[in-house]
Amino acid sequence: MSSSSSFHTAAKPLKCVDTRIPENIVKGAVKLDPEISKYLDADLSISAASSLPYTYVTFDKQNEVLSDLITRLSVELKLPQKNKNLYALKFEKNDNDGAFLTKQNQSLVKQGFFLRLTASPERYANYFYSKLKADSQYMQEKQNILHELVLSCSDPVFADEFWKAGGFSELLSMIESGLYSDNVQSQSPLLQSLLLLMDHNGPMQWADVSDGFIRKISENITGKAKQEDNGLLLSSINIIDLVLNSKSETKMQTVMSEVRFETLIRHLEKSDERIIASVLTLMNSLYSKSEAEEKRLIIQHLHSTPFRHAVDNSVLRKPRKLDLGIEQQLITIQRIQLNQLALKAKRSPSDAEIERIMQTKVLNSDGGRHQHSLRSSSPTYLESRRNDWKNFVISVKNTPPGSLVTEAISDLAQIYPDTIAKINMENSLRATNEQWSLLMISPRLVEILIDLLHILSEPDDGDRLCVIFFKSDRPFLDLFANFVRLFHRTWREMHANVEDIEKVLSVVRQQLEICLKERPESMEKLEELLLFHSYPHMQKLWERQRSAQEAEELKSDTAREMREFLRPGIVALVKKNRKNALKDGQKFDKLVKSKSIQKAQQCWYWKLAANEKDLICTDCSSFEDTLALDADSTMKICISDIRRVEAGGGLLDVGNTPFKNKKHAMMRGITIEVGDKPEIYHLITSDERVIETWIDGLNALIGCDDLSLRAQQQVDRLLSIELKMRLLHIDHIPASVPLPPLPTDFSWLPKSASNKRRTLTSTISSP
Repeated sequence: MSSSSSFHTAAKPLKCVDTRIPENIVKGAVKLDPEISKYLDADLSISAASSLPYTYVTFDKQNEVLSDLITRLSVELKLPQKNKNLYALKFEKNDNDGAFLTKQNQSLVKQGFFLRLTASPERYANYFYSKLKADSQYMQEKQNILHELVLSCSDPVFADEFWKAGGFSELLSMIESGLYSDNVQSQSPLLQSLLLLMDHNGPMQWADVSDGFIRKISENITGKAKQEDNGLLLSSINIIDLVLNSKSETKMQTVMSEVRFETLIRHLEKSDERIIASVLTLMNSLYSKSEAEEKRLIIQHLHSTPFRHAVDNSVLRKPRKLDLGIEQQLITIQRIQLNQLALKAKRSPSDAEIERIMQTKVLNSDGGRHQHSLRSSSPTYLESRRNDWKNFVISVKNTPPGSLVTEAISDLAQIYPDTIAKINMENSLRATNEQWSLLMISPRLVEILIDLLHILSEPDDGDRLCVIFFKSDRPFLDLFANFVRLFHRTWREMHANVEDIEKVLSVVRQQLEICLKERPESMEKLEELLLFHSYPHMQKLWERQRSAQEAEELKSDTAREMREFLRPGIVALVKKNRKNALKDGQKFDKLVKSKSIQKAQQCWYWKLAANEKDLICTDCSSFEDTLALDADSTMKICISDIRRVEAGGGLLDVGNTPFKNKKHAMMRGITIEVGDKPEIYHLITSDERVIETWIDGLNALIGCDDLSLRAQQQVDRLLSIELKMRLLHIDHIPASVPLPPLPTDFSWLPKSASNKRRTLTSTISSP
């Protein structure tokens, strides 16, 4: 059975029709909220038997009025129609946080949506307000209402209606009265609801809360509350921080009188990172709002043992990866400490402070620089001491380093006297020009610390967390003491004298900078790093850096062009070296066809003739005897007759040779093919260097450009040496050389070319 198809021509041009649904048209389903009845009045009770559970709907997000859609849906679902503002649509809980559908967010409705038809936001607000106002003997019922309220407070539409219904004022009164102060399960969701409601733009701000409200919230932080809970503590800290940063001066004073800085330290030991971040944030807020005297007390607490232990044992606990928010707050506290050091660096010390240092016994010990009484009482020594103190006073009067130096030296002499005593003892054993003065070096070391720690100003890319500031009660003093010991150790390792002070300072700066970049976790770890980065280690490090820099310079376009320009000459030099090696001659083993041939005929001596046109081959009696050459068996092979040269292991094919011994098959050496009907010569040796040298030399003689790996490495090495020598006195390699301007006359020609110049001139000027 056959079938046929018929076609016809259209009477008019066909038009393409887009059958896709417009983007603003979405289709989905709406289900009835099973709990809608509790939000409606009693006379609007909805029977499950008289209503439908869901319906399908098409929604035009761009043109359809939302209220009309809700009315149409309520009719389709057979709901009562007593008032206009009864119903609303909500997203599902896992979609847009279950918010009410409004004109502002209806663009978020997706194709295949699933919405809930429920009571209006006004009905929700009235429901929660009435439940909060009602007296109930069942505490669990109140807790359920408060937990349910938390889920709705993040919706701005509900929050607005809740404000209008008086719900926010009711929450405040419940907190101020201490209604749930003994019940953490109720108070915690109460504060969470309050925080969520205040996130929206409402009629009340944090500056408008009462002092009684602040006191009640503060009790949850300072430990005056009867019970404590992480959720309650977190909400309380966040509320107090928001009130503190409001624009009300009176509320700020109330907060600072109720919440003392030291009461926050114990909360840093919590395992909840949210609490740690909030506590650190509140600490920084308290400091920023405090007066000068209060700031001084806060800084003392930052250096106290309880704060250090809390940060070390909990915040910086090793298995935990530091949260970014916590790290940023720690950086802010670190900057507070650095700013305090900056104030000292910008202040000149008083004469009394300088005099107190001059009276320090350990700094004036006779064993410091001159142990023997004769030397210590000599006019030269006394004059040197007077100059040291005079220069020290001039240095510390400059700001920076200012009083930061005097405080560092004073604390060093008090807490680390052994360090100074050891320096004095070693200096007393040195010659006069090999000693260094702590008084003269200390201001320079403090200046380096100011620079490396960015004490005076924050770096452009922001501060980085330096953990050692939180691992010591005296972080700057401990850093300074380690720095002094580092200078003393490096001075000894460099065998320095008074003329090398600047060089030693430069070295110790690099040592400390490298170690700080490794972000040591404690002062002990920093000291280990400083010991590891000794002066010999730094020399090796500088050598590697120089090599890396030279390698980077050799990768530039200019250096690459120069390398290609020099390569032919270097290759020719290497080839010439290989040919000269052939002229020195070499003995090789010789393959024989019969085992009966005497051992004296199993070696031969090859060398290149001086004219580089012939290879001379002579049998020799033994491999060890260089003089037992058989002149009668000498033969010459013309270089021009050589067709091919090969090298390698196992290149003697057993099947093509009369040698069936596997030992012969695995021999290494050189194979030379001579003549049109090639005669093959096998030069056997196990020395790879000899094989490569002869292969390179023979290839150079017959015009083959191939080079062995060893020869290529030698070419690259010689190229690098030549290039480095040429670039030795060039600080910066230009990317391109500008062309000089065209000459206007012939004055640039040498005098020897004067005749040529006259001839050229006459030629140009002649018709």
